[in-house]
Amino acid sequence: MRQVGLYENIPNEIYHADKEWLSSSQIKVALGSALAFKYFVLDGNGTKQKSASKDFGSIAHKLVLEEKDFFNEYHVADLSGLDLRTKIGKEKMEEHKALAGSKIVISKEDFDKACMCRDSVMSHPDARRYLELSGVSEASIYVELDHTLPSGEVVAIKVRVRPDRLAHGHAILDLKTTKNPSRDSFTKDALADWGYGYDVSAALYVRAVAKLTGEILPFIFIAVRNDEPYETGVYKLKEESMKRGEARLNRCLNTIVLAERAGIWEFQSGMEEI
Repeated sequence: MRQVGLYENIPNEIYHADKEWLSSSQIKVALGSALAFKYFVLDGNGTKQKSASKDFGSIAHKLVLEEKDFFNEYHVADLSGLDLRTKIGKEKMEEHKALAGSKIVISKEDFDKACMCRDSVMSHPDARRYLELSGVSEASIYVELDHTLPSGEVVAIKVRVRPDRLAHGHAILDLKTTKNPSRDSFTKDALADWGYGYDVSAALYVRAVAKLTGEILPFIFIAVRNDEPYETGVYKLKEESMKRGEARLNRCLNTIVLAERAGIWEFQSGMEEI
């Protein structure tokens, strides 16, 4: 049973398999409804699907944040012209997997693209400055948050966060690979009601780190385009955006706690006006 604290070197699969401590991605499901939270999180139907873009994001994250450990996890292979729908293609892929052993096989094309992302990030003066500060990458933090319900009652909620980079005493850094790292486009992805809920994640991360260390740190995004010309943008969440994320986080936690207590996991309790 995991205890409160900061842990380094917990494998991704172990971190994401934890059923005792709620993660950011799980909590954000409650933005939809209590029913969605029950279906995807409590009933174990998953909160996200694998995709080529997410796989590439993982590769780029590893190369930017933990480059020294990259080849301990990934095996780069020339997969050009490989058709996995054919017998020959499948056999060739099995040969690559045999050479890789326990490592993940990735294409040289994806590796080269990830290198371009790394070079772009590290050529941005602000991104480089923050990434080179003393800190830890991909460390797992487990804390019990004090959450105040609408009734005023305070409850403890077990949560876990995994900051891409925690620059001790300076900032929480979140690296994103994206189709468009421009300020307007990334703001929509991060903050819009139909976006990815990055503000909710940021609020949870800031609260969790503050609970563990006593420091309220700024939250900074490093957004790098995942194809040519591989631009990088660095964005700090302003106070107004943080407050909005905090409000949406509280709404999610209220939904989860109150639905669990009532034993009622529903999408809507009755007709509403729009």
